[in-house]
Amino acid sequence: MQNLLKAELKKLFHSLPLKIAMTAMLALSFVTALSSMSYKGSPLREELEIALGGYEAFLASLRDTPLLILLGIIALGVVVCSDFDNRTIQAEIYAGHGRSQIVISKFIAMSIGYTVLLLPYPVGRLVFQSAFYGFGPMVSASTVFKLLPIFAVYVLIGLALASIGILLAFTIRKTVVVIASSIVLVLLGGNALLSFGGSIPPLGDLLAKTPLGLGKWLFAMDYAAADLWLAAAVCAATIILMCLLTS
Repeated sequence: MQNLLKAELKKLFHSLPLKIAMTAMLALSFVTALSSMSYKGSPLREELEIALGGYEAFLASLRDTPLLILLGIIALGVVVCSDFDNRTIQAEIYAGHGRSQIVISKFIAMSIGYTVLLLPYPVGRLVFQSAFYGFGPMVSASTVFKLLPIFAVYVLIGLALASIGILLAFTIRKTVVVIASSIVLVLLGGNALLSFGGSIPPLGDLLAKTPLGLGKWLFAMDYAAADLWLAAAVCAATIILMCLLTS
């Protein structure tokens, strides 16, 4: 396991696609911050939930569930699918590593890759929009540290959604098919389910307690500590289930 993790971390460190995607996310945060200027003083700002201050922009960036899913698919492609293409996973199996060890090492690597992919966007918006409009609430250590568990839970939400892709990757083993299936099932299918749940309250309430709906549900609950713990538990259970099914 240790050798597998070392190899995964080395691959992440030297991954050009990962570096390009991180740069793109930072650029996106700057563009988003600039575009928010057009809504300053607009009556549509509240209706469209456009955040101006850095604090609110940080939180708003995490509630973008399609973006969380898309980044998970990118991390899946970089960490897992590429190794099926170059037969690295097959070589690891021939070297005597168990399937469960490989799955766990891939998930750990994907978790790290996903975190570094996501981080530039909310942090970039926090910095840029604080410079443009101010931070929002009074800056204090407690306010800043409040963002850390929220960010950690949203990382778990993204990983729970991405874990479905790991199951697909180890089942299908074809990069194009895996990426396409992940987009159709998780991204498009997830959005369709959420839209459908909006018209059927019982279904909407159920989806709100799944990784698909937890992002907006936490916002509605004002990120209460008990709700963050509940969301983390749901996501952890989803991840464990997907890893067990994959192994």
